[in-house]
Amino acid sequence: MESTGVYWKSIYLSLVTAGIKTQVVNASHVKNVLGRKTDVIDSQWLASLGHYGLVRSSFVPAPQQEQLRLL
Repeated sequence: MESTGVYWKSIYLSLVTAGIKTQVVNASHVKNVLGRKTDVIDSQWLASLGHYGLVRSSFVPAPQQEQLRLL
């Protein structure tokens, strides 16, 4: 999942709560070749990178630390 904006937070929390292994990555680190871009192509590209271990996870604070950051 690309971490653009704050829209990823609720989806990430839902996936983690369901026990699904997730990674949040910086979108600028996983850019694909320029050209026609669709969500399907992006998701396939991210899945390929993740499968081969070529993505670096972004820091996601624990829920308690996130609450402190919001203050």
